[in-house]
Amino acid sequence: MTTDDEDDNDKEESQSDDDEQSSEPEGPLTLGEELEIEDLSRCIYFKDSKIFAAAGPGLPLLQVNTDGTFVSLDPDLPYRDSIDVEVVVSQDKYGRLLNELGEVRKVVGMTYNGKQLYFVAERHPDNEQHLAAWFDDEWKPHYLYLGDTLLSAPMLVNRLRNHMLSGELSELQTGSDQTIRSD
Repeated sequence: MTTDDEDDNDKEESQSDDDEQSSEPEGPLTLGEELEIEDLSRCIYFKDSKIFAAAGPGLPLLQVNTDGTFVSLDPDLPYRDSIDVEVVVSQDKYGRLLNELGEVRKVVGMTYNGKQLYFVAERHPDNEQHLAAWFDDEWKPHYLYLGDTLLSAPMLVNRLRNHMLSGELSELQTGSDQTIRSD
């Protein structure tokens, strides 16, 4: 026969065993846990001869590749699983990018010779580049250049929009001999 004190001791022991087991991680560590991302005091991490950039705990990580490309990784997945994430880019029949709601992505507030600019994806075997283009009456895309450099959509939006008053790119003065032109 057991006393109430013995039963209480048994319950406490089994409870402490459960507590110890729950503190151990279940399954493999996530990439964020492996890199030990805790705060914003550090933003560059190294693992398996790879460089990772982090903006903080729980936020997507960038793996910096030696060829200058980046891979966005989920910090809440194990490293091997996070690199298998498939990014889906949707386009309409003219090649214009679509947003998450299936709407055509326009370059807001910018035109070229009065024509609306759109985000267009140019695909290569090893990467994809987002460009800005306007379309003629036959829906043929025309890309924009600054001098001889093809303008990517991020460059156009982030660097040039702030230098414009009217939103018309053909009127933009770049402060150099380079002008914005179309193909």
